[in-house]
Amino acid sequence: MSGTNGFYIEKYVDELGSALSYIHSIDGFLIKLGTVAHELEEICRDNEECSTASIIREILKHPKLRKKLSRFSCYTGEIIEIINTDPRHKILRKYVDVIKECLEHIECVEEDKGVTVYTPEALWVKERKEKEYFVKTKIKISKKIGSIEIIYMILGLVSVLFVLSMILLLA
Repeated sequence: MSGTNGFYIEKYVDELGSALSYIHSIDGFLIKLGTVAHELEEICRDNEECSTASIIREILKHPKLRKKLSRFSCYTGEIIEIINTDPRHKILRKYVDVIKECLEHIECVEEDKGVTVYTPEALWVKERKEKEYFVKTKIKISKKIGSIEIIYMILGLVSVLFVLSMILLLA
């Protein structure tokens, strides 16, 4: 590795190591790794000697990250599946072989210790569900108020107004 690539490796090892101390989900790990990959692609865009895949490989194989990545190496299959299916991690699909290779070479030592496998739904799915719920609720409300209910409301309003007018006249 050239000196410049070595600088980026150390920079992102420190950054990823710091983030992994508080990240407890596969999704969080992939989001952070995707951010690193995106930044490295920007850096390597105009530099022929720079390879994003090789830098990611060096970062993930770095001894400083071995222990922090060991809990995620227990879920290599799930991580690869999420990368290949979740559109939020599309940038990592180019590096899926590198990620798989690196995670498979790290011994799984902390399985089931604070790693969340659950991936939250995409925002567009949540928004669609909210819209469907709103439409269903609106339909239920409009079905509940029929013509008889409207007549009762009008009669109630008329009787309240009559009582108020009588009070005002007598006062």
